[in-house]
Amino acid sequence: MFQNMRRSRQQMSAEECNCILKEKTSGVLSLYDEKGYTYGVPLNYIREGNRIYFHSATVGHKIEAAKFHDKVCFTVIAEDTVLPERTSTKYRSVIVFGRIRMAESDEEKTAVLSAMGKRFSPDRTEHLKNVISKKLNVTEVMVLEIEHITGKKAIEFLQDNNREE
Repeated sequence: MFQNMRRSRQQMSAEECNCILKEKTSGVLSLYDEKGYTYGVPLNYIREGNRIYFHSATVGHKIEAAKFHDKVCFTVIAEDTVLPERTSTKYRSVIVFGRIRMAESDEEKTAVLSAMGKRFSPDRTEHLKNVISKKLNVTEVMVLEIEHITGKKAIEFLQDNNREE
């Protein structure tokens, strides 16, 4: 169903991909809208199990696109260092493919928003509870159900590893 990576030597392991998704806090969600355009929007996220969660207002381009077409991809760039002396870039990135939906209940939304708050503002628990209760009706939680993950790193990582041996 998903294509194999052409430069398979540069493919990162599932463990490397999962570490990046756990460590990083933002990426670009790409959706397909009703006018036939792709729409890439940078977002904060959290990952729990086989899902990635985003929060949003209840209306707007990304919500409309997500409701129009549920197949999406989400890209996280872990490293991007220009190497002018090599005319190259040393990079690591992960792409997640899956289907997106809106959270199905206030309980699911509250749990996700609490987890996001704990990750991004761990010392503000009481404040976050108040914000969540006040803003729950005007906040959407988008749930990306992961179907496939792939990651790629620059050839320079392989060359660096060979030098260390």
